[in-house]
Amino acid sequence: MLSIRQIIGLAKSVADTFIITWEKNQAKMSVCFVTSVKHLMAEYPKIDKHIPMPSSRFDEGHPFAVIRQLQVGDSVYFRGVIAGSNAYKVLTNRMSYLKNNKGVVLTARSVVEDGSKGVRVWRTA
Repeated sequence: MLSIRQIIGLAKSVADTFIITWEKNQAKMSVCFVTSVKHLMAEYPKIDKHIPMPSSRFDEGHPFAVIRQLQVGDSVYFRGVIAGSNAYKVLTNRMSYLKNNKGVVLTARSVVEDGSKGVRVWRTA
C-alpha cells in the first residue's frame, strides 16, 4: 500500500496536473492524472500521403466474413459463439450492418450441434 506522500510523488513525476480525491466513508482514494497534449506528443503530427489502408476486419479471412457470401436459404454454423458473449455481439452487429446497409436479412438462433453450443445464421432475404 502506498502512502499519500508516495502517491503525490508519483503523480508529480508523470503528470502536469493531478487531482486526488478521498472518500472517507468508503476508505478509498482515487487519483486522476491530467497531462497536456504537448507533453504526450514528441512532435506535431504530420500528414502522410499514399499510405494504403488495411482491409476491414470483416474482409476475407475473418470468420464472420462468410455471412456475406450466403444466398437466400443458406445457413452457417459458428461453433462456440454463445449468446451474450463478445463474439456473439460482434456477429449480431455485423448482421445489423448488413441489413441496414446492404439489404441482407439474416436470422440467428442458438443451437447445439455435435454436442457443442453455437449459433446458426440463416440468410432469409
